[in-house]
Amino acid sequence: MLTRLFFVKLYSNVLSTVQHERIFVVNDISAKIAIDLDGGDHGPKVIAKGITLAIKEGFVSQQELVVLGSSASINWFKNHMPDGISLQECGEAIKMGEDIKTIRKKRRSSIAQGVYGVKTDKFQALVSAGETKAMVAWGKMLLAPRINDFDLRPAIGVKMPHPDGLWLLVDAGANIEAKSIITLWHNAHMGAIYAREVMGIANPRVGLVNIGEEESKGDQTLRDAHAILGRSNLNFVGNVEPRELFLGKVDVAVCDGKVGNLILKSGEGVVEMLKAIAKREFKRLLSRPEFPQTSRQLAWCFAWPFIWLLVILATPLSLIIFQDAKKKISHDEIGGAILLGVPGMIICHGRSNARAIANALRVAKAEIGHNVHQIIFDQLRQIEKSP
Repeated sequence: MLTRLFFVKLYSNVLSTVQHERIFVVNDISAKIAIDLDGGDHGPKVIAKGITLAIKEGFVSQQELVVLGSSASINWFKNHMPDGISLQECGEAIKMGEDIKTIRKKRRSSIAQGVYGVKTDKFQALVSAGETKAMVAWGKMLLAPRINDFDLRPAIGVKMPHPDGLWLLVDAGANIEAKSIITLWHNAHMGAIYAREVMGIANPRVGLVNIGEEESKGDQTLRDAHAILGRSNLNFVGNVEPRELFLGKVDVAVCDGKVGNLILKSGEGVVEMLKAIAKREFKRLLSRPEFPQTSRQLAWCFAWPFIWLLVILATPLSLIIFQDAKKKISHDEIGGAILLGVPGMIICHGRSNARAIANALRVAKAEIGHNVHQIIFDQLRQIEKSP
């Protein structure tokens, strides 16, 4: 209790100091979606291309955007992009891999400015491909509420593919450990509400990620979580093994951040492997193999023109099928991950290309339209008591 009071007092002092010293400077602009120009592995060029693509596709308009970035990034943006998009220069930039103490000190960074803009209703959403732990840390410090006397710990929700649609992974890396069953309880409810309100799943099936389907599997935290979720008003289907997630057994998969991040990165690795295999096999098919030896050589010479004809006729259909499959499994098409538990935070992969950034802006606009986090807060507070 003393420790909790200490950190509450510390955060209160930080916020009061920040407001008194006017460290956070958010210009009076009409834009409602902020995007971090400093985030991502590829610099502001890819972010700018993503913004252009999002406007072209009609995901957002110029008037809805404000671009946040360091002096160098903003100057580059001015020289390479047309006028009409609001800009806000930030005094600091958060680098990938910086420790949490350094991140919390950079109150003039684009992520801190963006989160504070959401807190003060200057922005309705922030999109960033920058350091994930910076988004989580600033979001938790400035935006996370208390639910039934418990601090709501933000969780990353990532939409993942299965053969018939999408499922939601919660948590994909915000909290490395589920220190109590309350975390898994909140993750399950937040994920179910998001799946229903945004993904359009009327009665989402919620599963607890575990090493087996039996109730006795896993450590004590998982066993206790299974018990309380089974007594909840959720459509809880029990434990689910990771291999079943991509087959559509559940609509919401609940786990701690360490497990979720491993599932996410393993899924990305499988997708990359399938792409590499498909590319290699397609090249092999189009290249002329070595002639077979001895008696089959003549037969192969006669068969080769017919093989080429089959390839020519089948290629358009194959490309259509490939593009359709790519839209279902590619994170570029799905868009950014949402930080559940705090409003308006969209996290993009550091390797995001222009298409991924554009779709992240689309996801941000959708979240604004659904007002999903207010629904999450209201419904969680209506629960009579936490388990």
